[in-house]
Amino acid sequence: MKKLLFAQFAVLLGGTLFAWYQWYMEYFQDCESCSGSEKQLVSKCFLGALFFTVALILNILLLIQERKRQ
Repeated sequence: MKKLLFAQFAVLLGGTLFAWYQWYMEYFQDCESCSGSEKQLVSKCFLGALFFTVALILNILLLIQERKRQ
């Protein structure tokens, strides 16, 4: 179970970093292909980054719980 949680952690960490990078490029770097014509703080990239972050936090809590159980 611990190996599976760690693999999930690695995937979620990569997804979280990628999602926040995409939002940064969309909002601060004027990426035309990402944001279209107008800038929005709360966009699809931002919501995706939030969901990835929440999933990563939940995974970290599960890893801590698993470590305490052993």
